[in-house]
Amino acid sequence: MNKRRHKSLFVWLAMVGSVVALQLAAQSLGRVAPEKVAKISASLNKSLLTEGAGNLEVERSQVVAAPGITFVPVRFQAEDKSEGDGPPVMEGPRRKKFYCGMYQLADDAPAKFLLVFGVGHTELEECGGLQAIGAATPSPKHSDLILIYNAATLHDEFPEPVILSWDDSQKQYVVNDNLTKFVNTHCKSYTVFNIRSLLASRAAKP
Repeated sequence: MNKRRHKSLFVWLAMVGSVVALQLAAQSLGRVAPEKVAKISASLNKSLLTEGAGNLEVERSQVVAAPGITFVPVRFQAEDKSEGDGPPVMEGPRRKKFYCGMYQLADDAPAKFLLVFGVGHTELEECGGLQAIGAATPSPKHSDLILIYNAATLHDEFPEPVILSWDDSQKQYVVNDNLTKFVNTHCKSYTVFNIRSLLASRAAKP
């Protein structure tokens, strides 16, 4: 086999492998049945939320599960502690805004909660809810998670992606600032498929 044909075969096999990996990743998270979501919603430990949190909304259509763990996205209102050009929601003497977070309900560990949106690089934004969620890789355990939120400031509304990665020291998912920044910089259209493809291309580079 000449070098040109060998190279073409290698490229073709790599493309096929990437497509299969993306399809497997798409299947690695499953939607949770509505009746089970209702039971989960009623039993959430609200003491894990940010102090002073209220108006809790479980984003029931976005509750998903992987082997051994269920992810429950929520939206809630709390005091806005950001500085500068903050979100538009005002209540009483103090300004409040909507934050978004994720309950992580593992089969073999206590429930954990992660404040995902409204802090860090999204500190000056308000969360309008989770638009989409998906796995980044077909890993059977602890795949990175792709979250796409509806975000708002005083002047604009737009999609905002956030990547979560497993932190073994904390035994929970945390915001991956590096991957989130990479996606924000290089992805032109925020969909789970596009972000998954972008991250797969990044991982494949030597």
